[in-house]
Amino acid sequence: AARRQASRARHRLRDARPAHAPVTGEKRKVVEAFLDAARQGNIQRLITVLHPGVVRTADPQALPAGAPLRIAGRDQVIEETRILRANAHVAQIRDLGGDPILIVGDPTRLVLTFNITDGKIRSYDVIADPQRLQMLLTR
Repeated sequence: AARRQASRARHRLRDARPAHAPVTGEKRKVVEAFLDAARQGNIQRLITVLHPGVVRTADPQALPAGAPLRIAGRDQVIEETRILRANAHVAQIRDLGGDPILIVGDPTRLVLTFNITDGKIRSYDVIADPQRLQMLLTR
């Protein structure tokens, strides 16, 4: 049932939004910089877009077995970003209610939502739970 719900949510997302949904402004630039730095493994660029106290939370389905659901601090986030770099290569920036999000995979496996203030990512959530994906992608 969860797989069916996730599949429906993915189809609704594709049907409801144009392939190149416009997200503009400073928040988009920060997310673009994060994505580019993650793809390239550019630690210096990650340092510029991540707040020193950045917090990453994630659903268990989004992480390797045994990985913590919450990490805090720029160094930990950078290390994890480096390890999970392959996800960045298949991620796309989309618009969700006027804010940029990252969607990973086709069909969607992960969604990253961001809290950005003063040009820095203060926190982000990695959503992979099928029910949470459906709720997020259908609003």
